[in-house]
Amino acid sequence: GNIKLTAQSLVLNNGTEVTANNLGEGNAGNINIKATDTISLSGVATNGSSTVIGANLFGAKGNGGEITVIGANLSLFDGATITTHTLGEGNAGNIEVNASNNINITGLGSNGFTSGIGSQVFPEAVGNGGQIVLNAPMVTLSDGANVVAHTFGQGNAGSIEINAQKVFLDGLASNGESSGIGSAVFENGKGNAGEIVINTNSLSVTDSASLFVATFGQGDAGSITINASDNVIFDGVGANGRSSNAFSTVEEKSSGDGKEINITANTLNVNNGAVIGTT
Repeated sequence: GNIKLTAQSLVLNNGTEVTANNLGEGNAGNINIKATDTISLSGVATNGSSTVIGANLFGAKGNGGEITVIGANLSLFDGATITTHTLGEGNAGNIEVNASNNINITGLGSNGFTSGIGSQVFPEAVGNGGQIVLNAPMVTLSDGANVVAHTFGQGNAGSIEINAQKVFLDGLASNGESSGIGSAVFENGKGNAGEIVINTNSLSVTDSASLFVATFGQGDAGSITINASDNVIFDGVGANGRSSNAFSTVEEKSSGDGKEINITANTLNVNNGAVIGTT
């Protein structure tokens, strides 16, 4: 069945779960959340579980549900996540977030997991990952936060699309993990990585943050497309020694093609050790 939550504001803390998971045969339900003010997810339970909104397949046969979040502001911090993963036989659902003000994803949970949004095809799964779409005036990923669509199993990774006036990717978590947006085919995976598309006025990628598409397995890397009406900035090297970057890469022992990086902007600045490249 479906889950629908409507409120002025919604706060989920300390390992709270809102889930429509599928562990049998059949399709999982959808999750629809709408708030006129703030939607906030944060924290980890005493058993180590992160706060999560999820519609996932666990060893099941069927398709995962879709997640739709609408609010003035969405905040994910201290390890909180929104996920539509597939670990069974079937496709993962899509994730769409529409915020009238800000989407802010930041920080690391006490369990060692970073805050983020993801749709992934996990090992031994057969199916495609879901699409992730974020719409807001401002989107910020910081302190190791991530938005990812990877495949480790048999299926294509989903695409990631961000539509915002300003997009900021910055910094790394205390465990050294950089903030980033990525789609990759990992070792033993069979499928293609998804594309990353950012439509914005300005994009800033700093302090080791990353945009990356890659293949480590059997399949093609995705493409990166940045459409900016004003500035695009890649700047600096983080304390972990990694450059702020945009990369499309085909790794050793993988079989697949790399794809292009397309940047359209009024001005493009690549400074202080930052890198844009394909390998």
